[in-house]
This record gives sequence, C-alpha cells and structure tokens, in this order.
Amino acid sequence: MTLSQTDTILIGSITYALKAKTALGEAGVKARLRKLQPKHYDGCSYGLEIPEGNLLAVAAVLRPLGIQYTQFTE
Repeated sequence: MTLSQTDTILIGSITYALKAKTALGEAGVKARLRKLQPKHYDGCSYGLEIPEGNLLAVAAVLRPLGIQYTQFTE
C-alpha cells in the first residue's frame, strides 16, 4: 500500500497496533504498520500511517475500543 500524504499515530505495543489496523480497515481507513523509534519514549513503539485528514475517523474507531494512541511527529 502506498500512502502519499500521511499522518502517523503512535501505539505502544504491536498487539494494540495490529488490533487498531484491523479495526480501521473494517471501518474503511487504510493503515500501514510501522515500527517507530520516537525520541521521547523508551522501548519499542509501533505506529500506524494513515491517509492525511483521517484523524477524526481514527478517533471515532479507536476510542470506543479503548485503544490509546497519540499523534506522532518525527
């Protein structure tokens, strides 16, 4: 999958990142899994690249599922 303009959300564990990717896909939001190396966090972090402009859709899908995330900036 190629995404031109993207936003990235940070999700701590790969388990939750995969759950989020599945839930977003079912809601029609394409997402690509990425292993991130954020400067301000310890340990492994995973994120999802989503098409730019879909952050409201992401919130609508992930919040009811209890999947916590933050917007990631490199």
